[in-house]
Amino acid sequence: MKKNRIIQGIGVVIICIMFTTSCDDAFLDRKPYGDIASDNFYSSEKEIDIAAVGLYGTLQNFYSPHYPSIAELPGDNASDGSGASTATGQLDKFSIIPNNAVLSNAWTNAYRSILQSNKIMEALPDVQFGDDDKKKQIEGEARFARALNYFNLTRMFGKVPLDTMVLSQAQARQSVRNEVTDVYKVIINDLKMASSQLPEAYTGNAIGRATKWAALSLLGKVYLTNYQFSEALEPLQIVIDSGQFILLPDFAEIFEPNNANHAESIFEIQYEGGTLGEGSRWSFTSHPRILSEAMKISAGNSLIPTSDIVDAFGENDEEQVPSSRYSATIGTMSYKGASGNTLNAKHIKKHYMDHTMQNQSDDNWPLLRYADVLLMYAEALNETSGTPPQEAIELVNQIRRRAFGLPQNAISARDLWPSMTADTESFRNAIYLERRLELAFEGHRWFDLIRTGTYQTVMNSHFGSSSPYKVESYHRLFPVPQQEIDINPLLKPNNEGY
Repeated sequence: MKKNRIIQGIGVVIICIMFTTSCDDAFLDRKPYGDIASDNFYSSEKEIDIAAVGLYGTLQNFYSPHYPSIAELPGDNASDGSGASTATGQLDKFSIIPNNAVLSNAWTNAYRSILQSNKIMEALPDVQFGDDDKKKQIEGEARFARALNYFNLTRMFGKVPLDTMVLSQAQARQSVRNEVTDVYKVIINDLKMASSQLPEAYTGNAIGRATKWAALSLLGKVYLTNYQFSEALEPLQIVIDSGQFILLPDFAEIFEPNNANHAESIFEIQYEGGTLGEGSRWSFTSHPRILSEAMKISAGNSLIPTSDIVDAFGENDEEQVPSSRYSATIGTMSYKGASGNTLNAKHIKKHYMDHTMQNQSDDNWPLLRYADVLLMYAEALNETSGTPPQEAIELVNQIRRRAFGLPQNAISARDLWPSMTADTESFRNAIYLERRLELAFEGHRWFDLIRTGTYQTVMNSHFGSSSPYKVESYHRLFPVPQQEIDINPLLKPNNEGY
């Protein structure tokens, strides 16, 4: 399937038009809050639509290259090839300091996107549209983007400033951190509104914009994160019952750049390789790199598969009986060492392609896909039933069968063992394992560990008792960036432990 790209036009040129300023370093380094030079830009349907398309550019900036480091390095699937003092190494070894550059950039880019959403929603009532559905769509896109950004921010930092209107720099510097419950109220309301405003599908170059199904899927994830399992069932079931999505027969097809926005994809962050700055960096960060012959798992440029995740696949014989899921997730590259020995380097294959432009690849970020929805729905069913429901078991089995290239609707030797579905707890653990294998390196693992309350146990076991690294309870949140506290002291106190 050929890529249809909304990002044709949301790069540097569009951003420059939107803000009527030159694209120099000073502009690109602007703080997330502030007065946008072109307040009069949002005055027509065409301009508002350009601004809405620009929202997807703000999401590009958040997810590449920072998000994989934030969502994967603190977990037990991925490690970092640098020392504990680097920005990524701090996340990997839990030696995080408040001026961590990765977290600072994530905060800045998230609030830039929120500011953009707020400007669109404030301008919309005064703009005449030829088609009211188009006006609703754009409001839905702004709400979806705002909800997504706040979901990321509150999972990362806990209490954060809740800005639902455009603030001046002076006003922003008086913002306080709102309670997490208040942030989630806005997130849930935005997603409910967006699900009623967004279309079910797009055509042509509009493919890749947020849909009704994206809003409902994210809403289900938000409810699951807040242990509202009963509430999660409805939006997830609507997505499933829509018949719009399938599990692709071949797991490897999911991550082919030329198969973007496929039938399993619900929402992808869109990227386009080339020279416009709209490409992703995951191919580069996943490239294998040997540091020493003694290493069993290679050091990649940023993200390295750990021996733990390799062993986790092996628990279900996926390494011994090669599955498309394992071979599409973790790759092996052979090198000749200095001594002449052959070195086998493990690397993350999902996001690795042999691109000529290593920092400008075509790989979209799979933010929401159907397998995730099925697993979330199975988990919600299990938590709201006295015993593991057969419907939920079958959904998980379909995913497992696909992992081995087997017919999805036929009983298989790869189905869950009876011991895995004996009771609610056993099935819960089976779902957790399936999420780890199915969604490895897609930005879920750390937040799943936090959500399930297992982050300390899992990570301290991962490090081992003799390790100098230890995960404490306060590590469930990251520190508010020091540069933001320097601008606005009302953001203090910082999160406990920092």
